[in-house]
Amino acid sequence: MQEAITPALSKQPGKLGQGELGLTSQEAKERLAKVGPNEQAPARRAAGLIQILLLFANPLVIILLIASLVSAFVGEIVNASIIALMVVASIVINFFQTWHSQRAAERLRGQVSPFGKPS
Repeated sequence: MQEAITPALSKQPGKLGQGELGLTSQEAKERLAKVGPNEQAPARRAAGLIQILLLFANPLVIILLIASLVSAFVGEIVNASIIALMVVASIVINFFQTWHSQRAAERLRGQVSPFGKPS
């Protein structure tokens, strides 16, 4: 595998402003000062209330809420309540699953080192 990569890399020196052996210490310091460290951008999370409101923007949720309103309007209060309860339960479950998965992703991000070991 290394043999396949080496010829391709040997054709690239200078393309990113480095020599065949990589950056010098001075060049690395200048780039660090100019661009900053090579770190992953922090994940942006919306507030919980905004996330819940965004879950209501789902077309299926909107259709079900309209169906619930129509059922209530024609006097089917039990059916309207069941539909509304199912929508709310779905949104609550979706919110907590998303919240847990975001926390898991943050924990994984914290375990990954942005620094590699040269071979």
